Amino acid sequence: MNKTEMKLQPAEQGMINRVVSRFLTEKRPTPRKELVVDFGEIDLLESLVQRSLLRDINREKYLPSFMSFYFYDAGPVLAVRASLETTLVTLKELFLKSDDVMQFSTAELESKARELGRVTDRDTIWLGLYLAQEFGALGGYQWNTDQTEMISVRVSEHIMRFKDLTKVWDTTVEQRLKWLHASARQIAAPSFSEQTEIAELLGAVQNDHNVPSDVLVFISHSSKDENIVLAFVELLVAALHVPHDTIRCTSVDGYRLPAGANTDQVLKLEVRDSKTFIGLITPNSMNSAYVLFELGARWGAELHMMPVLAGVSSNALSGPLKGLNCIVATSDAQLHQLIGDVGKTLELTVQSPASYTRYLNKLVQEVHRSFGQGVVPSTSVEPTANYVERSGSRKIDNLTRELVISVASKFVWTKQLPKWTVLVEGRELPVRPLVLSAVGALPNDSTTSNSATAKLKTLGFEIRYQGRRA
Repeated sequence: MNKTEMKLQPAEQGMINRVVSRFLTEKRPTPRKELVVDFGEIDLLESLVQRSLLRDINREKYLPSFMSFYFYDAGPVLAVRASLETTLVTLKELFLKSDDVMQFSTAELESKARELGRVTDRDTIWLGLYLAQEFGALGGYQWNTDQTEMISVRVSEHIMRFKDLTKVWDTTVEQRLKWLHASARQIAAPSFSEQTEIAELLGAVQNDHNVPSDVLVFISHSSKDENIVLAFVELLVAALHVPHDTIRCTSVDGYRLPAGANTDQVLKLEVRDSKTFIGLITPNSMNSAYVLFELGARWGAELHMMPVLAGVSSNALSGPLKGLNCIVATSDAQLHQLIGDVGKTLELTVQSPASYTRYLNKLVQEVHRSFGQGVVPSTSVEPTANYVERSGSRKIDNLTRELVISVASKFVWTKQLPKWTVLVEGRELPVRPLVLSAVGALPNDSTTSNSATAKLKTLGFEIRYQGRRA
């Protein structure tokens, strides 16, 4: 089967061409409104996302998927293919030859690719990494704000699954064309009656007449909390060695629904049959109809569930969910408890804390970065000064150069710069707000701010006083 047999409608082809072309030439996503106005096919746009022919960012912007490049009819497919192969070869070599360090910058990848004799430039690695996220080769990564470029990546052991990297492109295309063919009747934006018939057909094929799903861990969440969910998944994999293909979180690449799946029907099955159900409760998920439905469905089935609070208090839950015991995502002790509980439920051995503590710290940092200080567990509330001193110092110890750069890339400062500033990648930013955003300290804690400023110096950042180096 090839793409001539899977011919797209003109509007679908046009939207894919627009998104891929914008991505390749400008390295940025395409706004949803632009696609809706220019093509006028909202249902087809949604269908492209459901079939993994486009990626959406909070239903506001669109990026290409791996198959977008295959169907792109105006671009250098061979160059895209070469970028993927070069990047996978480089990642595999780094995994084989490196000791314990598996985190690499894009510059390090470029340098290694050249050592291997690969013809490469920054765009080769940039595009290759973007594609590699769909192949399970990356154990973690940091995006820029548009999710179009990775700042740094961690190589996953799953890179070893690829025995012949020259065949990865062809094999993957063949598999995904089969998936698309199975849902080909959806491509034509069917009527309501046809949609019902297709849903029944897909349910019979995918669910095998209600045979239980093989998903062990289902994480209910808002797509706006993607970074927190990714950190949470990394923690579970590191602490319990949960197989990647048994985890479902629909907004994280590598853990999404399969191409061609009937979203509502598969989600119903997996919400019901997953051995462990974790609900990530945040200000974003409290406004998500899908999350609330998933929580209610799990509760109504009287099945075990674990609510995890991030940026909200236990009072945010109402009705029957209010009586559930919750885990606070900014509490190290409670996260260790959660890992133990999940391990017992799945009958998996909890690894040594030393092997996963950094992932636990990363999760806590992501929560603080997204929602600030978070919630102090009601069972262990301390006086504010003591709490800030202990928690602030701990977060400062865990402050990394990558975290500061990531925070700085998202930081918006519209006021006049204060006397003390920090130089981050050529951009002057106010020390105090930047540091407090990174470590999640309370804004009235000058001791924490001063300590964090000193930490910035040790990380190699330049601190300036009225434009002069401090």
